[in-house]
Amino acid sequence: MLMLITCLATTSQVTVDPLTGIVTPSFSAEQRFHEEAATPRYRISEMEYVDGASSTVLRHPYTILHAGSNELYVASFTLNHVIRLRWLTGKRAQYKVFVSGKELDGPVGMALQHDALYVASFTNDVVLRVNASSGELLGRIGNEDTLDCPEGIAIGPDGLLYVTSFLLPYLSIFEPHSGKYLGKFGSSSGAIVLPSAPHSKVPGPVLRGAEDVTFDLAGDVHVTAYYSNAVQLLKCCISPAWSLLLSSLTASSPTGQHR
Repeated sequence: MLMLITCLATTSQVTVDPLTGIVTPSFSAEQRFHEEAATPRYRISEMEYVDGASSTVLRHPYTILHAGSNELYVASFTLNHVIRLRWLTGKRAQYKVFVSGKELDGPVGMALQHDALYVASFTNDVVLRVNASSGELLGRIGNEDTLDCPEGIAIGPDGLLYVTSFLLPYLSIFEPHSGKYLGKFGSSSGAIVLPSAPHSKVPGPVLRGAEDVTFDLAGDVHVTAYYSNAVQLLKCCISPAWSLLLSSLTASSPTGQHR
């Protein structure tokens, strides 16, 4: 015990009463601990764009997606384009206006699958599929019948494309390569519904102002709902039986425009 007290006393973190031997923590040490714990462990620095990127090019950046190989995609909602940033060394980076044109109107959510980048176009109710290397337009997914102000995009563990629409009380599901519309879930009736499989309903929460979507490791879906003031969990959407049902939907299901 004496050895322990001696060791503690040699530090600046405790005070030992010489009469009672009681060890008391130093308040100054505790304060230093909290100050150190509150100190950020990250650095903030601005990139130096070697090819002249400016605030005009990057004005009002909205969403961001990491693509690996030192690349970032940044969507600018007001400029109607997606910028690709590629790091060179340190803070230095190149940029390229990667996706733009009349097809893109209010880019928001983005997702990457294999060689394709998917970008939600908020104003004209479509998701654009572009080549992830060149930015070439490969197709348009969805229309005003299946999307209404699309925002969040995620590729599910089943390989399908899930899209939130701010003005729809459910998520829309598409086959990403063909753009085929497969169904919806999280409907206003509080049930998951497929248009060609009316008996497949399972409980689901009501979505109001769906913004973004992501999947957890269990395959469950998490959705931010602006007007619901909540992050909502949609369970039971991804299972072998569910994926088989989605994959076997007939051609009679509504389809989005694709080319």
